[in-house]
Amino acid sequence: MEPVKIGQRIKNIRQRNNLTLKDIESRVAVSATHVSEIERGRTSPTVGALGKIAEALGVDPAMFLTSERVPLARVNRAASRERVRFEGGHYTVEPFSEPVPTQVLSAAFSSWDPLMTDAPSRRHAGEEFGYIVSGRLELESGGRTFYLEEGDTIHFRTQQPHRVINRGNEPCTAIWVTSPKFGF
Repeated sequence: MEPVKIGQRIKNIRQRNNLTLKDIESRVAVSATHVSEIERGRTSPTVGALGKIAEALGVDPAMFLTSERVPLARVNRAASRERVRFEGGHYTVEPFSEPVPTQVLSAAFSSWDPLMTDAPSRRHAGEEFGYIVSGRLELESGGRTFYLEEGDTIHFRTQQPHRVINRGNEPCTAIWVTSPKFGF
């Protein structure tokens, strides 16, 4: 991709986030002058600089390099969504949208079968948010256990080991949002 296009994408995201060149410099130690040169297309960023700038902006570095044009809005009809089974077949995810290269979060309608006892513990960078639509759910995170019922929400960082279990007699359904995007 041309340096001018990469620089313009960086500038657009920086301005959308109300950040100055000095803000980028203070967050990741890439000089404001260098970022300005990249934004104006006068120099090509190194992989390291691109990674640091992406970190300062809170985006995936691939966002700057993809040649795919991503629409400002995309509709995903209910009939076209696919369901994916995980964790030994006890957990179903129905993503709300198809993945796109610049996507920074994922949202899905999730369902846990009743009487789960063997959910694996996992950890990854990012955070998750859940809204319980129906049923009950148990979430273990950072050595604590949270009991969630219909209408409850939870938001947590995922760097700590965590797992989700439905010990109830009924399925549990929820709207689940993850950042960074989940690999559906």
